[in-house]
Order: sequence, then structure tokens, then C-alpha cells
Amino acid sequence: MLLALAALLLLLLGFTVTSCLAAAVSENRWWLLASGLIVCVGLPALVASWIRSLRKGGQGRRRPSTVSAIAVTNALVVLGGALLAPATTADRLRRHGAWWVGSIAHLVGKKKDSPVVNGAERTFGWLAGLLPGAGDAGGPDAVAAHPDAGPPADGGGGGWQDRGAGAAPLPDSGIGGVELPGEVRVRFQRRGAAVIIPVTLHGPSGSAEVQMLFDTGASLTTLNGATLRRLGVIVSPGDPTIETHTANGTARRIITTIDGVTLGGARIDRPVTVAYCEPCAKDEVVGLLGLNVLRRFAVTLDDEAGQVVLRSRRTGHPQGELADIRPFVEIHDPRGVWRGPLLTVTARLENRAPRGVRYVKLAAVVSDGAQEGRVWGEVRDVPARGTVAVKLEGLSPVKGARFELRVERADW
Repeated sequence: MLLALAALLLLLLGFTVTSCLAAAVSENRWWLLASGLIVCVGLPALVASWIRSLRKGGQGRRRPSTVSAIAVTNALVVLGGALLAPATTADRLRRHGAWWVGSIAHLVGKKKDSPVVNGAERTFGWLAGLLPGAGDAGGPDAVAAHPDAGPPADGGGGGWQDRGAGAAPLPDSGIGGVELPGEVRVRFQRRGAAVIIPVTLHGPSGSAEVQMLFDTGASLTTLNGATLRRLGVIVSPGDPTIETHTANGTARRIITTIDGVTLGGARIDRPVTVAYCEPCAKDEVVGLLGLNVLRRFAVTLDDEAGQVVLRSRRTGHPQGELADIRPFVEIHDPRGVWRGPLLTVTARLENRAPRGVRYVKLAAVVSDGAQEGRVWGEVRDVPARGTVAVKLEGLSPVKGARFELRVERADW
């Protein structure tokens, strides 16, 4: 009886670890289920059956039972994950540990935020926190270690132009943090080819109703100094900058964040990165409304009605808020040490934003030209204008090759 209970407990843990690590390849539920069952049930059952067939008829020789084989196999899976790749295992437990509990809850008609699912998530999060190095790193997903997105090109007016950007509707992004009651229509004004729309900006000192240029070619939203001061946002020469290419040449712009943006009835309730740009403002227009705001919606222009139409998108973009956070994040002094197939990467992660960043997902991408491997990690919290130590550790199919450390996801 005790062996059966121990085997069941180890099976649950081993199944969770195996399926969570398999999520690095695919997050399809059938793949997670199949990988967990094959490794944690099918493989030990086959091995136990094979050993029994070899020892059939032997005297005084123990024949392992399927239950004991399952217990031993899953114990090795759990220990292997904890010792060989603690950071990756911790991240996967935290991110996917309760997926099977949530799946069962869904099948029986329970909500995803039910007490059982929430309790399972907290339990696996606690287990993940017990693993060595879990506080420094631990999971999958990543932008280049030294953000290599490069300065966005720009056409004119001091904003940024994305390659190939242009007509609406905008590409689907599924960014979260948006309160959107179905479809929202915002009336705009035409001034030649320019589209001017009313926007409500939110900052530490309150809100401001302004007019902005609707610009699907601008990567970042821009504001002039007077508007930033109205919102209670102070910029200084020591703040982070980004290089822009305009019709008048190259310029560097200070970047900062505001608390949110409202378009009609659509509210973005998360920080939004903006660039300080005086040339982007003219008369009552205070700046450009760029893609880092507009990509959160499915956007079309109804010229006949003189309205911008915003439609809701799904939430949960794989990169989180990385488009806004990317210019603020820098990785310093990445170093890697190989011990056979085990790669340990250390670095310092700097957040130059005026607010904290959470769940920064990192990847050390290893390549020898013929094949590529990845070691995953996650930093849970990076304080505003702070620096934290980063450690990633895991097995790579590519051994001894050079690696590139990347940031692939981040949230405010």
C-alpha cells in the first residue's frame, strides 16, 4: 500500500516535470500528455516487463513490479530535472506545472481561476522555488542579449517607420492589458493625408485629453515636453535614448513611460513606452500615436464615417510587453561554462526603465552552424533602474559551441 502511494506521488511529480519540459518543444496539450505518459508510465512498464521476461523461471531473483519501476523511473526524472537543469525545470513548473489540473478542471466544467487550479499553480510555484538557481533564472522564451532590433527607420515628422509598415488593418498581435468592450469607434479629423484622433493619456499626475497623429508607420508613440509635464513625467539627459532615422537625418530621442492610454472606450491599463520628441508635435497635435499602442487592436479606418474602428484581440502574446520594454533592457558580461553537455550561463540584466520589469524570459542560443540548441531561463523581477544577476543552466544538444544570450519575453 505504501509503495503504491509513493509510486502515485512520484508519478504525478515525474509526469509534471516531463510534460513541462516537453513544453519547450511544443505547448500542445496532446503532446504534453503523450510525452508525460510515455516517459513516466509506458517506458517503466516496458522495462519492468522486459526484465521479468529475462528472469522468468529464475530462482531467488527478484522480478521488479510495474509499480516499483514507475516509482524508480519517476524519482530519477524528478532528480534529473532538479540536478541537471534546475533553472529550466523551475521555470517550466512555474509556467506549466498546473496545466493538467487546469485541463481536468476545464473538462468537468470548472473555471480556470477555480480554487483547485489556483492552489495547484501555487503548489508548483512553491516547488519551483525550492530548486537551486530558481530565483535567478528558470524558463523558456527570449530579444537579443544586446538588443539588436536596431534603430527603426523613419520617414518623417520625427517618428519611427517599421519596414513594410503601412496600411490598416494592422497585423494581429494579441497583446494583453487592454480593456475593450467589443468594437470601439473613434472619430478622426482629416488634414490632407494626416489622420488626427482624440486620445486620453494617463500619468502619475492624472490624465490629459489630447490630439495625436494616427501613425501606423511609427514604432513608438511620441509626446512633446509640455504633455509629459502635464502627466507628471519628468525626462532628463541621463534617461535612456533610442536612435531614430528621420527625413532630416539621424536623431537620438529620450524614452520614458506613461501609465496608460485610452482611445474612446478602449483602455490600455499597462505602462506604454513613449519618446520625447518636440518636432513630432505641431499646433494642438502633441505627438504620434505609434504601433506600440495600435498593435494591441485590430484597426481599420472607416473613411466614409470618419472613424477609426478598434476591435478586440485575444490576450497573451508570446512576447508579453517586450515591444515596449525592449529599449530599456540591456545584458552585460554574458559568460558560459561547459561541463560536457551541461551549459551554465551567467550575466547581468539591467533595466533602465523608470518602473520595474517582471518575468523576463531569456534564452542562450547555441549554434555550431549545422544545428541549434537552447538553454532557457527567467528573471522574475528586475527593479526600476536596477541590475540583477542572471544564471541559466541546462543541457544542450550542441556541445561546446558559442552562444548568444537573448531576451524573448518581458512584462511590466
